[in-house]
Amino acid sequence: MDKTFRENLVAAGCPEEVIQKIQQLDGTQQTLELRRYRRCLLKKVHKEQARLTNLDYLLYQLEKKA
Repeated sequence: MDKTFRENLVAAGCPEEVIQKIQQLDGTQQTLELRRYRRCLLKKVHKEQARLTNLDYLLYQLEKKA
């Protein structure tokens, strides 16, 4: 794995264990592992988005009362 690829993995927030795993895989398997990690991140984003939506609703309700 070249230095730039590793730096991009770090910049993407990949934990060291994911980076090490990807380093041990070939091209197709690297792609599958990155897609797996991406799905994990996207689930977290959706969970946080739902929390933001709930907070926005609470703020709306509070501002409506004021």
